[in-house]
Amino acid sequence: MLEEILVEGLLIEDTIRNTPKNVSVISGFEIEQSGANTVSEVLSTQAGVNIRSFSGQEKQATVDLRGMGATSVSNVLIFINDIKLNAPDLSGADLSSIHLDSVEKIEIIRGAETITYGDGAVAGVIKIYTKEPTIRPELNLQTRIGSYQTFNSSLGYSVKDNQLNLSSYIVHHKSEGYRENSYFSKGSGGLTLSHELGDRFTVELLASYHTDQYGLPGPVAIEDKDSEEQRIKSRNPDDNGETRDLRLTGGVRYQTDRDDEVEFKRSYRERRNEYLMGYNPSSTLTRSQQTSTIDENSESLSVAYTMPYSAFARDHRLKLGIDHFHSYYTRESTAQNERHNSNTDSVAFFLANRWTATDALLVNLGYRNSRFRGLFRKDIGRFSDAQYVWNNGDEIEKEWFNQGFSLGFSFRANETTTLFSSLATSFRTPNVDEFAEADSDLGPQFGQNMELGLRYDQEDGFNLVISLFQLVIEDEIYYGIEPDTGRTINSNYKNDTVRRGMEMEIKLFPTDSLYIWGNVSLLKAGFRDTDLSIPLVPERKGSIGAELTLTEKWTTSLEGLYVGEQFDGNDQSNDQFEKLDAYTVFNGRINFEFLGGKRLQFGVNNMFNQLYSSLAYSETYYPMPTRNYFCELNWSF
Repeated sequence: MLEEILVEGLLIEDTIRNTPKNVSVISGFEIEQSGANTVSEVLSTQAGVNIRSFSGQEKQATVDLRGMGATSVSNVLIFINDIKLNAPDLSGADLSSIHLDSVEKIEIIRGAETITYGDGAVAGVIKIYTKEPTIRPELNLQTRIGSYQTFNSSLGYSVKDNQLNLSSYIVHHKSEGYRENSYFSKGSGGLTLSHELGDRFTVELLASYHTDQYGLPGPVAIEDKDSEEQRIKSRNPDDNGETRDLRLTGGVRYQTDRDDEVEFKRSYRERRNEYLMGYNPSSTLTRSQQTSTIDENSESLSVAYTMPYSAFARDHRLKLGIDHFHSYYTRESTAQNERHNSNTDSVAFFLANRWTATDALLVNLGYRNSRFRGLFRKDIGRFSDAQYVWNNGDEIEKEWFNQGFSLGFSFRANETTTLFSSLATSFRTPNVDEFAEADSDLGPQFGQNMELGLRYDQEDGFNLVISLFQLVIEDEIYYGIEPDTGRTINSNYKNDTVRRGMEMEIKLFPTDSLYIWGNVSLLKAGFRDTDLSIPLVPERKGSIGAELTLTEKWTTSLEGLYVGEQFDGNDQSNDQFEKLDAYTVFNGRINFEFLGGKRLQFGVNNMFNQLYSSLAYSETYYPMPTRNYFCELNWSF
């Protein structure tokens, strides 16, 4: 029911029909029925979304929207409860820190969203919301076992009364992984607490802590990628990493008797990541001295004011506010004798207005003005008197002022059909890793996104969405070989990049017991005035699935995913390395509910044992898991 699902594109919460973008909302029920183990599995079957992984574990998974390729971690923003997960470096968002069973819904907003979410919202935004407490106290226990000695258990508790809402969870997960040295274990916990002070004030606190340990198996040679015996082996059996991540958010919301709303939100994040890549046992450096360390301390502040108003006998809505983000980041690599420091600060003013032009036509207009300031320093280390000493380098200061605009139209042609279109600009400043090895004139990139689409929704259970889009980026930031010097550095493309594509989604309910869905994405990502394609972007992708309710207690589902061939991640010229093969993967699930509140699920992933890889660099491949199984028991009371 599209009218009942709310999204917050263009800063103003609205229904899908009124949103001038191709938006998908995945409900908690759909997540539960899919049998997905992770957030990345849920996203992988969505139109325009491509998931890549270095190990098959979610820890090393990245989410790509609309063909951004290797830099998707910096061009696609991911939020949980309106808190940005993307780190200020190239590690992107850590999806493994999200407990899937606590997720209420996932929103995918495709296209430039800089007006709403700021720097980096180039190809789109993914917003994840956790479950609200139920009216009565609820305790949820979940246990999952599976292939590769996988064990997962979680405990959740929620309660809600007239004024106090509380939900919490703790998670333990352990898996040896599909490949040698691809193990992953984690422990997580989260708490959401909100308190209503009268009819107007709401105070909210969100806290989460995540810790993990993981192996880094590395790639395999091209001749081993299709061998079931060789593709599981690791070149780097001693490489590994661990993470500690603390996130805190506090907020206050006040609503007047005229439905004006003022919201204040303050967030803090402390992250430490230690990792060892390319361990050398013959080196004079100890294992700890070869380990690199990342320390991040970030904080953000958002103040927003939303005001409904009337003009020309129609209701409209205005939202304006200020965002501030500050981050201090240090990456220490004694094995390379380097320490990179950054201190970045950005502040932005934004406004968005939704006009009800006619009964059928809505017009959205947005604007953002942002200032970025960063201080960067590269230090050189050396041993002196059995101690490691850092010699501070010269400090580099960067400052940019960026602006963004958006204009969108949503026209309801009749009760079943809505037409939409939008024009939006975007910008992205280089992140701290990109500054570490950069061209001297490395600067921001700027994009322009155009979209035109149609939504068709019948009450009898047929939904169709078709969207055409074009994304043009000037000075896009990339990591590659500099033609003049032969160095591999971060720089801006000389040619504009152009991404043109089509997305189509269908949902069909032919009977009360059968649900069929599917989507197709066609995309051409290349460079203006050339025939070259951007690496790691498949031109074709599609998914199809069906869910059948056999009885009141038994349901079964089957889904298939196809991803077309794509160029090697280091093949900028499109003629150096072999392409990644296309692949098709099918997953199946059976659900059984019993004793009211208990659910048992059996599943098989990659049921036809497809040998495939979603990533390759210079013909070294990162194999994905073959056929694997799981069984899950979920008990709520």
